[in-house]
Amino acid sequence: MKTLIVAAPRTGSHALTSTLPNPLYECFNIEDLIIPRLKHSGKINYDLLSKWFLDALERYDFVEAYKNRPVIPAEHFLKSYDADMQSIELDEYPTLTEVLNEHQRRWKIISAMPEWTVKIIRYQGVPATVVADIKEQADRVIRLQRRNKLEQAISWVKTQGDTQAYHNASGDAGELDYALFERAVLAMHEEDLWIEEHFGDIEPTYYEDLDLSTSEWYKNTVALEYDESKCKEILDRCLKI
Repeated sequence: MKTLIVAAPRTGSHALTSTLPNPLYECFNIEDLIIPRLKHSGKINYDLLSKWFLDALERYDFVEAYKNRPVIPAEHFLKSYDADMQSIELDEYPTLTEVLNEHQRRWKIISAMPEWTVKIIRYQGVPATVVADIKEQADRVIRLQRRNKLEQAISWVKTQGDTQAYHNASGDAGELDYALFERAVLAMHEEDLWIEEHFGDIEPTYYEDLDLSTSEWYKNTVALEYDESKCKEILDRCLKI
């Protein structure tokens, strides 16, 4: 079985991927080639990332991001995949040409496999030609979204900054940054519009309806204090925009 999961962030795509054959997770997230992570935790070190670097990634401008990439300090690494699509760590940057060709390189390897499960999210910046090839070769495409946009945005906020609570995480993240929450709502809306544009012919599968009891990953339990009514006001205002 060859399965493509197209998803917005924080919709359970990682957990769902783990339940399907040959899960390759976020193998198309090539920004990991130019974002240093701490070796002891695997977390992104945001202190190293300049505004120009982050703005370029927001635009999927990998050329400009590469120009503004930080120096890799000691005890840091970059994430990549080898010729068998096994996750590896790098201690130095690939060339710009290698970065720009990486989506196609990885897809060429995956497309030769008898079965695979990959997920595509807008922020990965996968070229439209590669997306179309994957969609055409897939035996099935799952368009994964979330009904509860408030909880989705709250979950997105928990992944930011020092917390980076993506999967199997617990702890206390303190009080909600409402400006960050608003940016999360707007980002989630853009993700949904992108999915509708490219995969609107596929009926959505909702996170709330998934059976993830066999997943290797479980929902994080990081605590975050917030005013639900204030969040709903922000949500309603942003979605009307």
